[in-house]
This record gives sequence, C-alpha cells and structure tokens, in this order.
Amino acid sequence: MRLSFRSRVRRLSLFLELVNRLLFSAVFGFVLIALVIHERYELGFGSLFHAGGEALTEQERLVVAYHEAGHVIAAWFDSNCPEILEVEARLTDGYDNLGQTNGKMTNLPTKPELICSIAFAMGGRVAEQLVFGQATAGTRSDIADATATAHRMVADYGMSSMLGIRHYDRNQGYSQDTLQLLEVETAHFIDQGYIAAEDTIAEHRAELEAVAEALLARNKLNKEDLEKLLGPRPPRPIIKPAL
Repeated sequence: MRLSFRSRVRRLSLFLELVNRLLFSAVFGFVLIALVIHERYELGFGSLFHAGGEALTEQERLVVAYHEAGHVIAAWFDSNCPEILEVEARLTDGYDNLGQTNGKMTNLPTKPELICSIAFAMGGRVAEQLVFGQATAGTRSDIADATATAHRMVADYGMSSMLGIRHYDRNQGYSQDTLQLLEVETAHFIDQGYIAAEDTIAEHRAELEAVAEALLARNKLNKEDLEKLLGPRPPRPIIKPAL
C-alpha cells in the first residue's frame, strides 16, 4: 500500500517526537545519577577548557581556592548540612579536576538537610560571585548536583507542597501543566539552597578568606584542619519521637 505524502510526514513527525523523548529521558537520567545521596557527597570543580597538565594562572588559582572555600563555609555553620570531611584545591599541574570538597550526608536526609545539601553544592558558585563579581563555567557539576537533588525532592520524596505526596516517573507522559509545576518546584528548592548559601557566606566572609588562604598555602585541608580555622561545627539536632 502506497502512503500519501501527508501520511509519510505524519509518521516521520511521530518518529522524531519519540526519538526526542528518548533522548530527553537518557540525558535527564544521567543528571539524576550524578548525585549520590548516601555516604559521601563529592563536589568536583573543573573547567571545560582546562586539560590536565596545563599550568593554572594566578587568577585561576584564586578562583579554585575561593570556590572550594565557598563549599566549606556554606555547609560548616549549619548542622543540617553535610559533614565536611576534606577539601582540596588542586593548584598544581596534572589534574583535570581542579578541586574537590567531600562531605558526608545522613542515610535518611530530611527536607532541611536536602535544602542544605543544595546550599553546600551552590557554595562554590556563590563564593565566586561574591569575591570576583561573576561565576565561571567550573560550577557546572555543582549545578547538576543541586538540580538532581531538587528534582528528587519533588518527584521522588514527596516534599513539594504544590505537587503533594506523589512519585513522578520522568518516563510517563504528564500534562504540560504538571511538567511546568515540576520545573517550578525544582527551581524553588534550588533557589532556597542558593539563598541560604548566599546568606551564610556573606555572614562568614572572614572565614571564607581564611579557608581560601589556607588552601592556597597547603592545597588540602582535612576536618581537623578546618576545625582549627573555623571552630567546631554546631551539633546535629536530635529529633525525638513525639509522645
């Protein structure tokens, strides 16, 4: 049977729409996998334009140091945030990944703890913006981590008051209104974390400078080093069962 021109166009249109949906699902799935909630939360700082072995300029060394210091400060003074285990600014030649801050999340994070993990992720970008007046492309993985966390809060953990206690499978075909709400609520949680990071880092600007200077001098700081610079972290609140 010979198909009419209109039928062939229609079939081609449906095929392209299917391909587009499959590609979107694959890319979005990759973003979600990028975040590991349990045990260790690692934030890596790297540039699309830096290849391992290339020498960093003095300006780039400063950006990396303040970026990693921003992660530390965003999390250190809030007991809901991940526990900082180690921070490293790789300021010498030979690294593709220019910096990394390792934190430990609880096994069963609450909504405030997840918001604080977004603040932790955004701390590097906030520090760049505060100190240098602009952010670099090196914050791309932090944005992916924050987006993945916020989306899970909305789509998997039932933490959105607008969408309610529901699970939203990204492979299902939802209405445009529902998809827009998913996007709005994801952006809302990201904004909450970003604002929290801004407030904390602005309040503790002197501590940001201290951590950045220490990283420029030593490249790597562990938990004990940070406690000497910043003092002990506030204790994690213990939530007791309601009687």
